[in-house]
Amino acid sequence: MSIGDTSSRRTYTNLEPLPFLEFIGHTEVVILDVRTPLEFDEGHLPGALNVDVQDPAFVSVVSQFNKQDSFALYCRAGRRSQAAAQFMIDQGFTSVTNSTSGIADLQSAGGVIVIS
Repeated sequence: MSIGDTSSRRTYTNLEPLPFLEFIGHTEVVILDVRTPLEFDEGHLPGALNVDVQDPAFVSVVSQFNKQDSFALYCRAGRRSQAAAQFMIDQGFTSVTNSTSGIADLQSAGGVIVIS
């Protein structure tokens, strides 16, 4: 592989809201809500773990996960989860799926939202 060759670069998967909900409903996956704790408490997907991507502890928390597990990430609009997904891939995680839309679109697509 030459420098600048990205053909073998690992990437994460992006899914629109409905396919994302189907994925997490039919796959053994760790669901990560990467929003702030306040946002998480206002409503999140069932079974989701809150790991705030903007918190300095994010790196140490994520480093404790098994890199071979499958992860599904979402946030409010899709940008924070995209950054978190890329970080996880760069750290050697092998199966990371990102919701291209946020929690409101997931709810509109039929996702159940629970309040802490």
